[in-house]
Amino acid sequence: MDDRVNSNSIYGSSYGGPVHKPWTFSRQFTREQQSVPLLMYGAPIWIEAIRKNKNLTKYKRIQRLMNIKIAKAYRTISYDASCVIAGVQPIQITIEQKVQTYTVTKIENPEYDAPLEVRYWRHPAELPTIREVENGSTYTTEVYTDGSKIGDNVGAAGIIFVNGKLVHQLKFKLQGHCSNNQVEKIAILKVLGKLELQEGHGNDKRVAIYTDSKITLELPKNNLKWNRLIEYIRDKIIALTHLK
Repeated sequence: MDDRVNSNSIYGSSYGGPVHKPWTFSRQFTREQQSVPLLMYGAPIWIEAIRKNKNLTKYKRIQRLMNIKIAKAYRTISYDASCVIAGVQPIQITIEQKVQTYTVTKIENPEYDAPLEVRYWRHPAELPTIREVENGSTYTTEVYTDGSKIGDNVGAAGIIFVNGKLVHQLKFKLQGHCSNNQVEKIAILKVLGKLELQEGHGNDKRVAIYTDSKITLELPKNNLKWNRLIEYIRDKIIALTHLK
């Protein structure tokens, strides 16, 4: 660990010859970029174990040694004081943050638009059939969706017509960090979910979806795009084709 902490104390100069940079930046940078990831590898798996005081104490000892190197403090300094003087976050808080982020983005939030792992990719032959709306054709079910983002105000809406009659109106308010493309995807996803619950689909299983986001309609047909929201849209389309 000492080798890790001290490895970047000297940097090369573009004008030749080594130059000593300010020790605080170099050592803190090394700690954050090299040492902490090693300590946190696989944290979602052993998070319950590290919450036990005897295991957490071992991690605190390691971080305390790194803090002493960063702050050039006396070896008798306490763990809490070393974190304050070195200006670093206690290791238990860092671990909890990383685990919470992983849990929210990978496990608990199905609408988080993250890249899908390769093992969950659908075979190209299993992609749903999506075609352009044909001019002059009549569709039993027609859907109109839209999404907008103005500052931190983000929302989506959708309406469903069956045989020309308005049957459902949907609207959603989303978090301000959502992008406009994500809003358009969620609008389509929610409307398809509503169609899946609708009774009496009849023989005509075609659904015409109208939206002002052409890219959102193209993504489900692209076998090179594998994001969670897009895959959920594909799942809904396939589920609708199997309804009676």
